[in-house]
Amino acid sequence: MKDEIAGSKGIFLLQDACTIEGKIVKGDWFVMPGSSTGQLAELSSEGGFRANLGEAAHIQLDYWFE
Repeated sequence: MKDEIAGSKGIFLLQDACTIEGKIVKGDWFVMPGSSTGQLAELSSEGGFRANLGEAAHIQLDYWFE
């Protein structure tokens, strides 16, 4: 994804692993190591989402620069 974070521009890839358990969808995200470029070259993150099927998700993404 090409984006700007905290005033820094660059490209990074988020890895997603999700599961469905009953009527709950949840997943985890993180910036793939070595995938960020430009001013985001040292970007790391972790986060995820959770939702009932068919409803809006609660999302979180914490990030930091190494």
